[in-house]
Amino acid sequence: MEKIIKLGSNEEAITLYGSLDERLRFAEEKFKVRISARNHRLVISGSKENVKNAAEFFNLELERIRESEPKS
Repeated sequence: MEKIIKLGSNEEAITLYGSLDERLRFAEEKFKVRISARNHRLVISGSKENVKNAAEFFNLELERIRESEPKS
């Protein structure tokens, strides 16, 4: 199974991925998925349940990031 999460900006991607992409590696190990990050897109692949759990993790992180961004 594959799930794509679209990101809004470079800043959002940098914050989500973490320093040296540590958050991506953490999620790959924790959820046993493969993650590809390119062009404001995060592609998560693996078993259905693992992809669902990893996507939920990243969506919650994105919500947190977006809520903390200053409003213009």
